Amino acid sequence: MKNFSKTKFIKYLLIISTNVFLFVCLWFLFDLFFYSYSLKKANILNISNLLKMYKTEFIYYHDSEDFFSGKEDNKGRAPDGTEYKNSEPIVVFGCSFAYGHRLNASQTFSRKLSEKLKRTVYNRAYCGAGFQHAYKQSLSDNFYKTVPPSKTVIYILIEDHFRRICGETFFLYDNYLNIHYKYKNGRFIEDNYNNFIYRFLKSSYLLKYIRFNLKFRKFLNPKNFDEISDEALAYLVQMRNNLEQHWNNKINFIVLVYDKGDITDCLIPKLQKNGFTVICVNNLANENMMDIKYQTFDVFHPNEKAWDLLTPLFIKELKSINAL
Repeated sequence: MKNFSKTKFIKYLLIISTNVFLFVCLWFLFDLFFYSYSLKKANILNISNLLKMYKTEFIYYHDSEDFFSGKEDNKGRAPDGTEYKNSEPIVVFGCSFAYGHRLNASQTFSRKLSEKLKRTVYNRAYCGAGFQHAYKQSLSDNFYKTVPPSKTVIYILIEDHFRRICGETFFLYDNYLNIHYKYKNGRFIEDNYNNFIYRFLKSSYLLKYIRFNLKFRKFLNPKNFDEISDEALAYLVQMRNNLEQHWNNKINFIVLVYDKGDITDCLIPKLQKNGFTVICVNNLANENMMDIKYQTFDVFHPNEKAWDLLTPLFIKELKSINAL
């Protein structure tokens, strides 16, 4: 009887172990599929890049010396505007809209702004970024080594930035940019990535997908709009404080709202109350800037026609309120 029980135990143990092994294999294949799909969509699918994705996700080197330094070879870093000697610099933050996704450097907002104002514009936007990433840059010593003290900062805001607070996004660039901050009791706390198991659970595409769908419900519930907008405000306020402290000067922080929705409407008065200058592109142009005629061929992102229309109107508005 004892031998039978021992045999039975070993049998069940083998069954459980086999099922766990198969589950992990399926998990790995699921992640492999999504990583490969992301790379294929960006037309850079190969073994080297696939390994790089895994290295980035599981080794977690987002805070490496190079990432936020603004070097030319960094992913997502748009070229600076034309260098105007002795000009007062401007710094632009944001996501792919500000970066100029699908645009040549000469077609971007930062370059057009630079040439019209005859001032150097440092574009520090990244595809897939949001409030957390701009905040993270304001903490980086490397950022301050490449960007001189500035008195004018522009953050280009789209509604999707709020979603990026609540959950994960599934684009190639986001794999390189996830910073995993939590806002708790008025403080920002970064996840502890020293533990491999914890790092794996936060990095797996499968778990990202599950976590995103759970958190996304929060984003859709109007009861949470005030809380979400408060967190976004906290990121921008603390980011401004960090910049002013490092640069030792007051800055005019301008939030250019490109695409807005209900949560943005909740945030705007809070920004204004806290000393931010808020400008909405639809008010500038008196038309819907998300119309397809103002989008790149892969839709949603501003094309050159959009920035040709908006840039002079934006400058005119800033001058009218003495914000430039």
